[in-house]
Amino acid sequence: MAKNRDADIDYAAAPDDDGPRHNPTAPKSRALGVFFVLLGAGAGAAVLAFDVPSKKVTAALAAFGSLGVVMGAGMILVPWTEEMFALNQQDDFGKLFKAMPPFWKAWFVLSMVVMLGAMFAVFALK
Repeated sequence: MAKNRDADIDYAAAPDDDGPRHNPTAPKSRALGVFFVLLGAGAGAAVLAFDVPSKKVTAALAAFGSLGVVMGAGMILVPWTEEMFALNQQDDFGKLFKAMPPFWKAWFVLSMVVMLGAMFAVFALK
């Protein structure tokens, strides 16, 4: 009869590493994310509710509203770290972009595409 290999493993033992890292800035990041989502939704509602004669103003509201919703959702899903908040206070965006994890780099590019798409949609449809 074959020996049960799982019997030799102690599943209750602590892992070698510290487990998932605790992010002390997660509540701050998530609160800021909720604020951005609400602000973006408000800008989107303003585009739909008010008949602004200027295409430029409507396009700007749609663009920044969609950017706020997408970036806010990202901050809720994957909170920023202390390092990212500190680098965001500096003038060099390149350092911040290099410090971003791959998720945030992809999410940032996605948010720019969505923002430009919303802006061009307003120009095409209005």
